[in-house]
Amino acid sequence: MRKINGDSPLPAGIFAIALATLVSGLTALQSRSQTPVRETGFVFEGEGTMNRVSALMVEYTGECPGKDEPPDMTAWFISDSTPTGRRRRVRITNVTTGLDPNRLPYTDRGYEQNKSSEKISFRFGNKHGDSRFRVRPGLNQFQYQIREGNDRILEEGTFAANFDLETRSQVRNSQLISSQVCANSSISLNRCADIRTENKWQCPNGSVVRREISPPGPPQTVIRNDSPDTVYFQVNNGDRVLGPGEAMELRGNSPGSVRYSQSSGDRLNRTMFLQPAVLYRFRRSGNSLNLVDR
Repeated sequence: MRKINGDSPLPAGIFAIALATLVSGLTALQSRSQTPVRETGFVFEGEGTMNRVSALMVEYTGECPGKDEPPDMTAWFISDSTPTGRRRRVRITNVTTGLDPNRLPYTDRGYEQNKSSEKISFRFGNKHGDSRFRVRPGLNQFQYQIREGNDRILEEGTFAANFDLETRSQVRNSQLISSQVCANSSISLNRCADIRTENKWQCPNGSVVRREISPPGPPQTVIRNDSPDTVYFQVNNGDRVLGPGEAMELRGNSPGSVRYSQSSGDRLNRTMFLQPAVLYRFRRSGNSLNLVDR
């Protein structure tokens, strides 16, 4: 017999029953704490926690808006209840609410070697497409089935995995790119008489926010006498003369035409229609005079 707080004695039988109940409860609690946790689901590359992965998406504002989608996530399926083996495969279906019910994403992977399935690549999306397993941001629910051969089902069940998506905002403006261009964009630089500087502000995807040509103004076409003789000719029916090494300029988008004589003393029997911003040269080859643009 023992007393509690000076009250009437507690019968020995009742005390023994209470003590036995306490011991039994502690034993059951210890047994439950020693029960191994079942591991089924995805082991993600670079992550220390099973069935959880983090991804980052960057949204751009400013002159070059857009976004960088997160890279593919990589994982392997494991089940400590059913080891890998010959002719074994695992089929996993994403049954999360909000996905296209007529095209639920799924993956079917070999489950034969080491301790896990073949590699699985994940991408965010709402329906099945290409070789990547589509998931939604947040908690996803999955059904799985491990088979051997075509018909024998070894294990099936469900599990959940969390795909945390962090979104960051970042200002992205265009970059200045300068280059040499011809005032006539259809003419190569080695034929061009009017080379200018083009400044363009370009986004990473190649789109141009704005463009400037410096200096501004109509294109300039040049005719130069590279022959050792004085050349008499016409430009748009007007008489012109160029001594050796001299040049003339024509401004505008329609420089017109040139008439000249291939041989001294002959009438003007040759005609060339001019393109804007091209460098033309009179050159002599033997007794023949030619106007060329190369």
